[in-house]
Amino acid sequence: MIRRHYFFILCFFLSLAIHAQPVADTLTAYRHYQQADSLKTAYQYDSARQYYQQAGEIYQQANAPEHYVHCLNQIAYCYYKDGQYDISLANARQAHTESTQKLGAYHAETANANEHIGDVYEVQSLYDTALLYYERALAIREKVFGKQHPKVAASLNDVGQVYCSKGKYDLSLNYHLKALRFLKVYTKENYCESANAYNGLGNIYYNRNKYDTALYYYNKALNISKNEKDNESTALYYSNIGLVYAEKRSYDIALGYLQKARQIQVKEVNVKSPSIASNYFATGVVHHYKSNYDSALYFYQNALDMYKSFSKAGNIYVGSLLNNIGVVYSDKGLYSTSIEYHQKALATYKAMQIEDSSYIFSSYRNIGNVYHEIGAYSSALEYYFKCLKDDKARYGKISVDVADSYYCIGRTYLSTKDYKKALELFQKTLAIYQTVLPADDRNFGDIYTALGEVYFVEGQFDSTLYYQLKSLNVFQVALGRVDI
Repeated sequence: MIRRHYFFILCFFLSLAIHAQPVADTLTAYRHYQQADSLKTAYQYDSARQYYQQAGEIYQQANAPEHYVHCLNQIAYCYYKDGQYDISLANARQAHTESTQKLGAYHAETANANEHIGDVYEVQSLYDTALLYYERALAIREKVFGKQHPKVAASLNDVGQVYCSKGKYDLSLNYHLKALRFLKVYTKENYCESANAYNGLGNIYYNRNKYDTALYYYNKALNISKNEKDNESTALYYSNIGLVYAEKRSYDIALGYLQKARQIQVKEVNVKSPSIASNYFATGVVHHYKSNYDSALYFYQNALDMYKSFSKAGNIYVGSLLNNIGVVYSDKGLYSTSIEYHQKALATYKAMQIEDSSYIFSSYRNIGNVYHEIGAYSSALEYYFKCLKDDKARYGKISVDVADSYYCIGRTYLSTKDYKKALELFQKTLAIYQTVLPADDRNFGDIYTALGEVYFVEGQFDSTLYYQLKSLNVFQVALGRVDI
């Protein structure tokens, strides 16, 4: 009897030990997870990723699939924030597979995995593929959380941003406004997802060249992020405000905002993160606008080096920077170097097989501009007509891009002294600008100047004076100085 009791007690304690081990392990995993979350909040994504990895391995061994998949999603997020897009995508796909198999197709973690996959495709400018995954995440979240929930609003903002990138601004507007309506019902006005919605609205109006309206929404987003002490988003909104002031030709104000953003980013995040690379890119653009070519090259080259250090999915930015560097060299009169950079950009875009052909045709337009500058007009026209054909297919006959192509072709005909064709194309350009741009947009100054040039060489001096005065008025309003 004693031996039997002893055996029972021994088995009982062995049983406790067997069941206690997973509990102890998951407590360790939980501590790793908490440490990872703290590091992620501090923007230390590399360190956070390591703790999520340790926690995930324990949760996997303990057969805790929901916690395991959540860690996979967090690992994907951290890789994404550090610009390691290929690895991010691999982890997000693994999370999606594990979640679908073990938690079900309609689970919050499945939605998160879809969102992370969409994030990577969006940064590659594969907008249709990104939209597919964002819409899947939206459908799952609506079923899991109900329609008026911050997670649903996050998906609405994701979808809205893709439509903005595709140039479908009315659709984008509807999604961001819908997100705001849900957030106002569900939670307080200053919730961070509201800031994302306001930022999305700012992006729409920025792309529509309605800069004061864009500023209004970017500032609303900025005020929320400051109140929420969301430093990363605050830096983003400072950068966006800076870009608006750059378009308004208030370059010193623009640089001030970009510097504020950069100060936050250098303090808070990895010194070679995508956010800092983006800031260098934007700062280069402003210096380029100011004709500070050496400064522009400095910032462009720094941004280029950073983006090259990221995974290949970041090549869309590599291509854009190569294009911009090419434009700087053209402005400096170094045309062979300019062509070299534009050809590199073109090769980068073609190698990516991107859905958005506008990147490829921006290279064509830039190459055409260089050929125009060196007097190779037939080659310039060849590239400009390629752009015009693509612009009409993408945007329809009435768009700024189509007007810009008409303008470039008209300038070339003006240089070849085919004044009748030049005048016809400039008039088409003006008609489109009058339809789609605000009356004080700087582009009107350029087209009025061009029309004045044509009328001057044809001896129609009254018309010349009329358009040159209109041009002068536009530049005085836009720049506060004469620029003709």
